[in-house]
Amino acid sequence: MNRLRLFTERTSADGSYLVRWMTGTDTKGIVQVDVPADVEDGKIASELVAARWLLEEANVCGHDKSGAGLVIYFSTGAAKKLLRGESAKGSLAKYAHFLRTRFLGADIEVESRPQQWATFDATATQLDARAVKLEKLQLRGFGEVELTAHALEQYVERLERKPIRAWRELRLLLQDPKLYEVNINRRRVSANLAHRNAGRFFYLPNRDIIFVVTEANQFAPARIVTIYAADAETKLRLSKPKHLTVEFEDLGDDSTNDLDSTLRSGLVQSL
Repeated sequence: MNRLRLFTERTSADGSYLVRWMTGTDTKGIVQVDVPADVEDGKIASELVAARWLLEEANVCGHDKSGAGLVIYFSTGAAKKLLRGESAKGSLAKYAHFLRTRFLGADIEVESRPQQWATFDATATQLDARAVKLEKLQLRGFGEVELTAHALEQYVERLERKPIRAWRELRLLLQDPKLYEVNINRRRVSANLAHRNAGRFFYLPNRDIIFVVTEANQFAPARIVTIYAADAETKLRLSKPKHLTVEFEDLGDDSTNDLDSTLRSGLVQSL
């Protein structure tokens, strides 16, 4: 079990916070985070920024870590509300994105009182909370896509997967050679989406999974916005081979119904 402990104190009125951290029995350090004035809760924002950096870039709990076997101790209870998507502080959602995607399933605990371990001094690593990094994966045949928390939650719920394994599973599935893009009647899936622009659809036939991806625009990057299991009718339609549309030319009574003659006439068109 990997345990990451965090304790945060504000150091100045202009939005600078010191986040002391420890993992194991003696590995520790300090991160100084500068938080924009418009962020509703600078303390939890700085703690989330520090946690993501420590786990994904500094790799203090191991390389390529996800939520499995991880406990994170925050110094404020707001982290749990953000993880559940219940916080009224909308500006903080982007900072908790890593907890709801890559580190979904990690145990979140709260230690709000000053801890004995958090009394040391050290040279601080500087971070800026304005440079928020969201979780992205590579989609075969498409490129880099942001993984939304909603999509991962739907994958876990609809396909009955374990939260602690979900991110790693999706990373592999999105690179599966069998994955390909399909055309689906968007009106049929609109009920599954919280938006009107359904985007593009990618189908993984060996798992019967459909990934819905929106294109990048001036406001947002390309995103996986939802994931669902293909229903029986959709699976049947997608599994059908291409058919031929044959147009017959009036070649006379003896040849009108002669398929071989028609094929030779070059009047076969592929769908």
